[in-house]
Amino acid sequence: MQKTLNPTKTGWTTLIGTAEKDENGKYIVDTYKLDGVKLKIRILAPSTHHTMGGVTVDTASRIR
Repeated sequence: MQKTLNPTKTGWTTLIGTAEKDENGKYIVDTYKLDGVKLKIRILAPSTHHTMGGVTVDTASRIR
């Protein structure tokens, strides 16, 4: 039997922490606070995501 997880992805659609909004509904950067917020952080290896046509990397790790 295969089990499937269906996690909710509210972290990408809601503000983490608090911030005030201006008259246009945009967040005011200077009012942003993370007080009391617990964050979960994942350490990932660097990777290339969707190069759409490819990239060339030389032996010195430079992208050409």
